Amino acid sequence: MNRLMFADNPFYRGYEKGLQKLNQLIGEGKGDDDEADAVRDEMDFLYRKLTGEERDRLRGLSADLYMLLDDEIFERFDGTQEELRAAIQAAWKKQECETLLKLLRKGPDYLSREGLASLRAHAYQSLGHLEIALAFEEYAARLNPQDTDRKVLILDLLYRLNRREEATTLARSIIADPRASSNLLAYAGYILSLTASSVAEEQGENSFATARRKSASKNESLATAA
Repeated sequence: MNRLMFADNPFYRGYEKGLQKLNQLIGEGKGDDDEADAVRDEMDFLYRKLTGEERDRLRGLSADLYMLLDDEIFERFDGTQEELRAAIQAAWKKQECETLLKLLRKGPDYLSREGLASLRAHAYQSLGHLEIALAFEEYAARLNPQDTDRKVLILDLLYRLNRREEATTLARSIIADPRASSNLLAYAGYILSLTASSVAEEQGENSFATARRKSASKNESLATAA
């Protein structure tokens, strides 16, 4: 019987959650408090139950999360920025998301912080780590609040994570915003009326599909920029 791994492994998910909590506490200046020590103790217990591959991915995530604190230190890349860009382009075209994440830690200078966060969100979502994808989507949204299509992606992640109260709050704030696009309004309405008519459901799903296509196109432009 194959062992559950990564996002399907409760020990992995627990460690991942601990990393996020610890990152939050460090951001609040509480990295040396008792609460942070308790989180570390729990993570030490979970770490012993992980495979080498899982530990590698989590070490990478630990480094990536420093972006959310605006304190990221990039790894050394033994090559030129042009070579790094070409490697990122190849990883994107093949949708090799593990490789993509590793290359993004090398600090590609052609990507903005928003672009880097967006590609990380895509990669983590593709690998099944929705909480992490949400964290990077929300960070990118804070950097560019005018990108309304991103709010559709955030709404979708909140709903898929069963964080219904947060999704409902965000949907209502969108509907109250006179600047919201028609796609965004339709999807926000869909979230608020999931049990409504099939017409409303179809409109909401179509709005999400449109936003997802736009996001994919933007990310491809970011990853493969000449």
